[in-house]
Parts: sequence; structure tokens; C-alpha cells
Amino acid sequence: MHLTRIEEDMLMGRQGRGTQLAMEIIVKLGELYGADGLIPVSQAHIDGCLYAAVGEAGLLFAEKLDQLGAKVTIPTSLNATSCDVDNWREHGVDPAFAEKSSQLEKHYLNMGAVPTWTCAPYHFGLIPRFGEQIAWAESNAIVYANSVIGARTERYGDYTDICCAVVGRVPEFGLHKRENRAGQILIDCSYLDLKPTTENFAVLGYLAGEIAKDKIPVLKGIPSWVSGDHLKAFCAAIASSGAVALFHMTGITPEALDEKAAFQGRKPLEVYELSQKMLLEAEGNLSNTCTCHVDAAVIGCPHASAAEILELAKLMVNKRVKKNKQLWVYTSRSVYSWLSLKGTVDELKEKGVIFFRDTCFINTSLGSWEFQNAATNSAKYAHYIPGRTGLNAVFANLERCIDMVAE
Repeated sequence: MHLTRIEEDMLMGRQGRGTQLAMEIIVKLGELYGADGLIPVSQAHIDGCLYAAVGEAGLLFAEKLDQLGAKVTIPTSLNATSCDVDNWREHGVDPAFAEKSSQLEKHYLNMGAVPTWTCAPYHFGLIPRFGEQIAWAESNAIVYANSVIGARTERYGDYTDICCAVVGRVPEFGLHKRENRAGQILIDCSYLDLKPTTENFAVLGYLAGEIAKDKIPVLKGIPSWVSGDHLKAFCAAIASSGAVALFHMTGITPEALDEKAAFQGRKPLEVYELSQKMLLEAEGNLSNTCTCHVDAAVIGCPHASAAEILELAKLMVNKRVKKNKQLWVYTSRSVYSWLSLKGTVDELKEKGVIFFRDTCFINTSLGSWEFQNAATNSAKYAHYIPGRTGLNAVFANLERCIDMVAE
């Protein structure tokens, strides 16, 4: 690989051993993918701060970088962590688990990352512009940045993400290059009766991911009224059922003015025509039990937006959570703060709704809660809940989730 003089200095340890270790990893990554050199990135989003996901290895890696004096050189946000930083005791998190999570958090903060603690960094703060070269981890955020915003990132994962942030560079490969962002398969949605709900687009994303696998799909026939929250649900789902980092929707996403632009003038490798029956089957597959007797409804994967929580509040008018049930909302500190000022948070708390900031239902400690069945309107939660928590998952729209736990 061709390196600039500054990059060579990093690799030789002239900017410190922490920077050297990070650069060694980034150079090795570039060599593995056949990159000719490195390119600068303007910001990073770190997924490796989830102790439940990275475990002791992730903690030791962050500790090593921190001890070696590594510091981020670009604005760097942090993904959700493994417990509500301030309220983990109230949520029944095991103290030993919380301590490990706290240690991991401190190492990333010591290296200069911003404590955003959210899987939806596109809601506020360091939002990239179209065409901006970035290094984002967290699957739904990667897809959203690439597809909805039109920024450019590869699928950076744990350990490589913080290294990118430390050196401020990534290998010039994959989706960082325009020619690699062309659509590969066409998914025709023209015959679907799509509803303006996040759940409907979550199901569509899940089906599209199963079809696309690791290819770049182009979807046509998506209504122009599609919203940011619809696309957020779609992004999370397509990255759960498939290894998708980028999609195009003709007339909707910025690199898909039309079909020709989405494919960069090439022809699709395959064409798929979706039917309403396929969509209904995909929706059914998201539940691994048919029961409507659930212990909890969990909302907010990715973290709930202000609009989604306001919709929840509207549906909770004249209702409250049953004494033997739980209604949990996962969101970011920023959204929580905005809606606290508005009074929505207190209003919902009075009705028995519990808010979790900073964290994620499938990446925390749930040992003290004797749950068996959980309802959710998130395709990502429904996909991961059985394997990650041992619970049964019931996929339903927001209104039905509420009806299962409230009266």
C-alpha cells in the first residue's frame, strides 16, 4: 500500500504506540482488501463499546489502546452501551456486569469519544452530509448513512472502528469508491400495498435482506410519502436478515434519481417481483410464537425517535400499563431530553411506561426479569430476541404491542 509521510510516521510509532497499533490494524485491513492506499475520514461511530457484544476481548482491546495513549483524531460518537449509564440499578442489571460495562465505557471516553450512547446517531449531532467519507459501525447506522444520507462508509465492526477514529483514515476500498456503490439486483415493489407504518417497512426490509443477502438492492415502486422513520426501520431490518450495507430506492434515496442512476448504467444481475403474499409470510416469520400473552412490549430498535414516542403517547391516551406487564421504550439521551422538556416523558411514566437510555434490550443484563414472551414492533428485535435473550418474540404493530400490555 502507498502511504503518505504522515501515515508512515504513524505506522513507525512516531506519533505514539497507541496510534501505531491502530495504524497497523488499518494497514492490514487495507492489504486484505487490496486497497492501494488510505483516505481521510471526517467522523466515526463506534460499535465496540457494547460489553454484552464484545465481552472480555473487547474490554482488553479498548484497555490496551487506552493504556498506550491512543486518542481519536476525528469527531467520534459512541453506539449504545450495555446498560442505562445512570439508572442500571433500577433496571435490575447485575452489578458485576454493570462494572465491566462501565470500565469499557471509560476507556472509550478516555480516548476522546463523545458519550452519545445511541444506535441512531443520524437523529442528532454528528450527521454526515452527502458524499462525506466516514467510518461508521453498527449495522443499521451503516445502512442509513450509506443509503438514506448518501455518505460513504464500509461495514466497520468492533476493533476496526476505533482504529479508524484514532488514525482518521480508512483503506480506499468497497463502498468508499463510487463505482462500487452501483445497484446489483432489482426488487420490484410496485404491486405491494404498503402502509405508512414503520412496521410495514420493517417487514419489507426484512424480506429485502433475505433476497439481497450481501448484494446491493435497488427497490422500485416505493411511495414518495416514505418517512425517515420508515427508512430507519427498513435499514435495521435489511441489515439483520442480510449482510446489506447499501440499498437504493428509485426516486427516494439520493443516489437513485432513477433506475439508471441507481445501477450506474449497468443491468441488474437479477430481478425480483414482490407480492403481498411474500410480505405477509415475511411478517409471520418474525414471530417465533403465536401467543398474545406477553410479559413485556419493547419499543425502540433502533432507538426510538421523538416522532415515534409522540405516536406512542397518542396511542396511550386513556390507557396505562397493566400491573403484571411491562412497556419499555429504548431511546437516546437527546430524544429523552427533548421530550422531557415537552412533558411527554413524565406523562408516559405516569402511565407505567419505563424508559431506557443508552442501551439495548438484546445487549444488556436481563437476569432479574422473569420474562418468557416479548412483543415488539422492531424487525431487528424480533430477529435477535430468541437467540440473544432466550425469550420468545411476537412481532406486531405499535398499537397491538400496546394492547397486549396496557388497559
